[in-house]
Amino acid sequence: MNQRLSKQEISRGRYVVNTLHPLSDIPLRQSLPYLDSIRRFFKRNKEDQEKKNLVKDDQMKEEEKGNNYRSAERQSTKRKPVVAVKNQFANMIGQGNQGDLEGAYDSNGQLQPNPKPQFDEDEDPVNYLGFGISSYFQILRTFMFIFFVLSILHLPVMSMYSSHGNFKEETGEKLPLRISLGSMGFSKTKCSSTGMATNKIVLSCKIGVVNRIVDLGINTKFEDKDLCLRNKTGICSSSINYDQLNLDLKSACMGKQQCQLDKLKSYLSGGNQTLTKCVSEDSSFFVQYFCQQTDEQLSVKRQEGAVISAIAVFSCLFFIIMMFYLRQQTQIQKVEWDVETITAGDYTVDLKISQSMYQTFVNQHHQKYAFDPQGYALKKYLKQEIETKLTNEVGSLGFEKVDSIRVADIQFSYKNAPIIHLLNQRGIYIKSNDWESLKKVNQQLDAVKTREYQNLMVAVSAFVTFENEEGYQRFLSLRERGSRSTILGERPTLKEATEPTNIIWENRHFTGFQRGIKAVAVTLIIGILLCISFAIVLALKEIILIAKSKYQTTNCQDLKDNYSDQMLQNYAIQAWYDFYEPPEGIITRTQIQPVLDCFCQQMKSKHSFKVGAQEFTDNENKTTYVCYEWFVDLYLVKAINSVISATINIVNTILKIVLIFLITKIGEDTKSAQIRSIKVGVFVTQFFNTAILLLLSTANFSETRIPILEGISRGQFTDFVEEWYKEIGSIIVKTMAIASIMPVIEFGTMWAFRQGLRMLDRGFTRDFYRSKKQSIQLYVDIYSGPEYLIHLRFSTILNVTFVCFVYGTALPILYPIALWGFFVLYTLERLLVCYYYKQPPALDDKLTNNSLRMLMWAPIVYMMFSYWFLSNNQIFDNILFIKNKVNDITLCGHNVIQDFTNVSLDQSFPCLVMFAILIILIPFGKIFTAIVSLIKPGAFDANLKIDENLGNYFEALEKPDKNWMIQEEENLRKNYVSQMRINIYLQGMKILLEDTIEKLKKAKTVERTIRGVHCYDILANPDYQASFQYVPVDVPNRALIIQDDDEDETNDTIQCDLVRIALNLAMLKEDDAQKLSFEKQKLVQLFKKR
Repeated sequence: MNQRLSKQEISRGRYVVNTLHPLSDIPLRQSLPYLDSIRRFFKRNKEDQEKKNLVKDDQMKEEEKGNNYRSAERQSTKRKPVVAVKNQFANMIGQGNQGDLEGAYDSNGQLQPNPKPQFDEDEDPVNYLGFGISSYFQILRTFMFIFFVLSILHLPVMSMYSSHGNFKEETGEKLPLRISLGSMGFSKTKCSSTGMATNKIVLSCKIGVVNRIVDLGINTKFEDKDLCLRNKTGICSSSINYDQLNLDLKSACMGKQQCQLDKLKSYLSGGNQTLTKCVSEDSSFFVQYFCQQTDEQLSVKRQEGAVISAIAVFSCLFFIIMMFYLRQQTQIQKVEWDVETITAGDYTVDLKISQSMYQTFVNQHHQKYAFDPQGYALKKYLKQEIETKLTNEVGSLGFEKVDSIRVADIQFSYKNAPIIHLLNQRGIYIKSNDWESLKKVNQQLDAVKTREYQNLMVAVSAFVTFENEEGYQRFLSLRERGSRSTILGERPTLKEATEPTNIIWENRHFTGFQRGIKAVAVTLIIGILLCISFAIVLALKEIILIAKSKYQTTNCQDLKDNYSDQMLQNYAIQAWYDFYEPPEGIITRTQIQPVLDCFCQQMKSKHSFKVGAQEFTDNENKTTYVCYEWFVDLYLVKAINSVISATINIVNTILKIVLIFLITKIGEDTKSAQIRSIKVGVFVTQFFNTAILLLLSTANFSETRIPILEGISRGQFTDFVEEWYKEIGSIIVKTMAIASIMPVIEFGTMWAFRQGLRMLDRGFTRDFYRSKKQSIQLYVDIYSGPEYLIHLRFSTILNVTFVCFVYGTALPILYPIALWGFFVLYTLERLLVCYYYKQPPALDDKLTNNSLRMLMWAPIVYMMFSYWFLSNNQIFDNILFIKNKVNDITLCGHNVIQDFTNVSLDQSFPCLVMFAILIILIPFGKIFTAIVSLIKPGAFDANLKIDENLGNYFEALEKPDKNWMIQEEENLRKNYVSQMRINIYLQGMKILLEDTIEKLKKAKTVERTIRGVHCYDILANPDYQASFQYVPVDVPNRALIIQDDDEDETNDTIQCDLVRIALNLAMLKEDDAQKLSFEKQKLVQLFKKR
């Protein structure tokens, strides 16, 4: 029982792996269409040359030889016939014949052909994977085009930004700041200081000119040297000739970008003791002044700002148009898909069965079918009731001319989630040959059946499959408000059935209220996790803030003009002692004087990374490692900034895993709904971590005039000031650059891990027919690719788009980064979908449409932030505020209330107007649509209702699908007859109705057949087959493939049949169901084997 796989078994496993990757054999040019375009371009040039050569050859050869050549050429270029092989479980397993090392055998014992579908040269193989995957790649292609256009549109913007050169000295990771909005420069409040020993001071403005002298003064050794306003009670306050000093400063500096005032000591007078303190080397002279831009500079900026605003509005409109185009294309493609593709969902309606409806059946109708089990009786009743009502009460809708409506089949979902969960566990133990655990699970199944028997019998919904489209459409018409038809005493709750592979059967019993409660709980947990993420980044930013806040920002060139090299060294050493080892009586400094920063920068260019280990001495013979702390702080800040960028991406990955786990617990009843919830959750968390978290971690809301926010003033930035671009803007750019290649990193990690497991399984040999696994399914699990998590990719599209639209106007480099990211994602995803991931389930258009609806909010965010960036008071105006101390928060006078109460026709006005229009149209338009749809359902339904010319359901079934249904039913009827009822019944357990079986046997198969899973039997879904380790009845030599826990080969099939019985307890008579045991021997005793 616990033997390693033989070569024949490994062969069958390899065949299964092959069928799970239907596109793995297509040529590279078909997986990447742009490669095919390149190939065709070069091929066209080559063919042109070949044609010229052929003409020349034909002139030299005989006519007969030339004709033979052309004939042979025509024969060689004939297209091979397309072979479409449907993935059937029977075709995957094979018979295990001795020579079956490279293929598998079908149900007739014939060698299977290549299980891969074949495609025309100009056909996109990805379309084979379903509409959901196809539309995803359509969106990716469109977004590459959108961001290509946005990148081109913003080239002039980047050129205008870089022309001002505010960040021209930035290098390395901050190089992109040269083409940011901050590069236009800011009007600033500056506080320059110099040691009195220099006897001079230099004032300079990086942008603009000196336009106002705010205040000046001297801070002595024992006073607060961080002050930028004179201390009227200070030692030197009465010794300075302020009037003359002000007059000379204005004369020397007003209207100039740089100026110098010499002979500072000449402006001092007073007693010798006081004068000595004021002119001491330990005293510093400061001037607070405004650097403001000239009218000409502001005029140029405002004109450029108006152009940038126009480009932003045009980009916004272009994006909106492209979103409408995508939605229209999606609708058209969906209609085309529906017309070209037949699925089980085209014939099936999902009917909700409420508790009261079920009780009505039990109390009023079950007695009419006294000899039938409860579930089978319900199926009979619903079939008769629905056929009668649709034939007699609903008029023809013109799809097919039928005398009466016929129901082909009805499948129920039950309140049997505990059974399904235990069957999943049971399948895991079968795969791993853990027979002791299997017995425990069987006992748990018995306990659940006994404890929750009544619930397990209750049907919560019915998948009603009709023979033709007319019946399908008539049944759906009952949901219209004008319909008065009832089923089991209530107006039926109906909807189009999703595809069989899209159903999560164990979640069908949850109500909307129950899901809502779970969703709230998940939201709270995610909120807590986001708070933890915020706390981590905030702690890291706090370390950076502590390290950087020590040093005053200054123009080091000004200091070099003031100080000689030796004097700069002396003052740097003094600044170090004042901060780290202040003498008694000196006020503790909150910042180190800028001379130390400038000195260490100069020394670093000389000593490189050894600067921290250099010891320096001043003129008083005080010696210290001046630049040690500076060097540590410098690289600590750089390291933590890199850590923050990496942390954001790592946290995003962790949150994705946690979110997927949590959202699966909400209980969505379809994979598309679950995927949609995961997509939204992952997007919200990623967007918060990438775009909002950094913003909040450094934000200071003291100027907002909003009481709730005014108290939150922990950060250092009240607006997007110059330091914000250096501190946060550069991190955002780096984070997005890393995110653009994260899919490659994630794949590389995942691939290396899987390859390691495979090599370990083969014992690090190259023998692919060697494995340590003990079951085919375990082999398949390790050698097949992972599941394709398309929802995470949609989240990536949403996150990249929203982050770009939040910061794109200020950081336009994000647009080409996003373009690169989408190209990487498109290329990698196409390759992985074709060659790596397992074939994904068939998804509908809901995920795509939901994503497009969410993306319609991006333009609102875009215009809101564009307006805010372009209305900056320091870039496009000269609004400045006086500082009390050097390290005071820079106030900007930019707040929401003021902006919206004093609207002006400036460069930001177009964005504000566009924002106002969008904030009204988009959300209120959705509310209006929802209200009208509530009053009149379908009023805004854009889906076209067309006759798909489906044909009869039984005739649309492929022959293997019919055989599957017939053999599954016959196995139950033949082999599972109750010992107590042998004399009463000729047949055993039944699921399908007699009429259904008869038509399955008689119906011919037409050319246009159903694609994918053909019916709503849970065990027709290959995912559940694999999870339950259920081997269908139509598989040849089924008993040899089934794994069980004993040596008795006559009872192997019971191991699998037990699964079908457990899922259909309502199809057993009540006393049989209650006596049923999931232990194999007891099950044998209950049923008579024929």
